[in-house]
Amino acid sequence: MTEQSIESLPLRIELLVSCMNQGAVKTLQFCKAKTDVLIVNQTSFEQVSTFKFKDEKNIEHNCRYICTEESGLSNSRNKAIAESTGDVLLFVDDDEEMVTGYAEIISEAFKMHPDADIITFALNYSEKKFPTKEKRIGYLGALKSCSPQIAVKRTSIVDQNIRFDPTMGSGTGNGGGEENKFLFDCLKKKLKIYYVPNIIATIHKGESKWFSSFNKNFFLNRGYSTSKILGRPLAWLYAFEFCIAKWPLYKHEMSFWYALYYHIKGTFSLNRQRVD
Repeated sequence: MTEQSIESLPLRIELLVSCMNQGAVKTLQFCKAKTDVLIVNQTSFEQVSTFKFKDEKNIEHNCRYICTEESGLSNSRNKAIAESTGDVLLFVDDDEEMVTGYAEIISEAFKMHPDADIITFALNYSEKKFPTKEKRIGYLGALKSCSPQIAVKRTSIVDQNIRFDPTMGSGTGNGGGEENKFLFDCLKKKLKIYYVPNIIATIHKGESKWFSSFNKNFFLNRGYSTSKILGRPLAWLYAFEFCIAKWPLYKHEMSFWYALYYHIKGTFSLNRQRVD
């Protein structure tokens, strides 16, 4: 595809925040936004409002606040993409706090990698370790990435009509993995993805919206999501690797063979909308 010129820096960066039953001001204060923001708030009514806010340097930014009755994290992000106007989009969760200077960090990374369609960054996050060297991201790296890391050129995904899978992610009952499927779809469309080891946000650990324990439903969901991402044959291989690697975490809840059985059984559920 034709490379998007970014010579006219600074890029217009827009945070796409997905949340549930949250007020606009509280959300802005928590994430410490210093760029334009689009908030998609899943709630019990439909409403759209627009206002301006100032950061600590008295610089003015735009905020659009969309309340919607539509449920599901992937649906929320897809709505945000459709309504977005920024040059570079960041997918922000409601437990994420942006670091000081994140806009400059992201702009500089795209300046250093002008051929990049997507750049993933490091995070302050106690549950995950991040590489210390820059690198090109392929399918294996995409499988290990999470949504708060992702900064994407808007035109790259809009022109290719790439969106999040609405049958995956929080709110579907099918577990996570929607960001990995998203990145796989980007790679299949020949988009270029890089990793830059600069921290752009802090993740505050909270209660997971889709993980409760290593039970039957967890492994069914895992099989479903890996089939969507990898295809069934590779998902079967992945099931063995995952069940072996995670054995110390689930051994008090389920046997290895039951975990493997449900993991593989989940790969045969590609037409479902929800796991009960």
